[in-house]
Amino acid sequence: MIRETICCPMSRSFSSSGRIVAGNSTKPGEFPWMVAGIDKYEMDGPMCVGSLITPVHVLTAAHCLSYSMEEVPSYIRVRVGEHDFDTVMESEHRDFRVKSVKVHPGFANAWDGNELYMYNDLAVVEIDVPCMEELKIVRLPDKATDFRNRSATVIGWGIRDPDKPYQPPILQTVTAGIYPHEMCKSLHPAIKYTHLCATNNLNGENITCY
Repeated sequence: MIRETICCPMSRSFSSSGRIVAGNSTKPGEFPWMVAGIDKYEMDGPMCVGSLITPVHVLTAAHCLSYSMEEVPSYIRVRVGEHDFDTVMESEHRDFRVKSVKVHPGFANAWDGNELYMYNDLAVVEIDVPCMEELKIVRLPDKATDFRNRSATVIGWGIRDPDKPYQPPILQTVTAGIYPHEMCKSLHPAIKYTHLCATNNLNGENITCY
């Protein structure tokens, strides 16, 4: 989840199981740093998503790598430049092999009886060949950035309707408000200060924790 004000502009070279509830379809090339983790034998949709943060590193969620914390099967690829999985004519994309994976040493999950909470859910995937186009790299915020009461952009191929478990083929986006930690804690007691909470529901429902 990245604030639009700290992200790169649209690239001119381009014409898992999360949720993007009430999202909208993106334009080709609108978020060029967005990458998809795919199975090269089952390329009908992404297994998970991430952001290209250097020419060779992708920031993603640790739970996406649950099959192996430090080793990724040889059939897994990182796809850069994908927009619509239903067509090969719309935009350029390129698949990269995975060279290495580093999972946050504090990654853990816990079930409180109602919800599953994940802590330090971060991993960095290194690809085998540098992606040299600079416009594809997302600009990360400064460590001291205060996100409270700001708008954020959530991006992914996640399920749009929780009652219809169908992943859209086109990359989706939704704008969400970031809530103070105190509010998140009152709704979800098990979260920690490392979580970031956002929702596109003014009633505070369907809050997403990161």
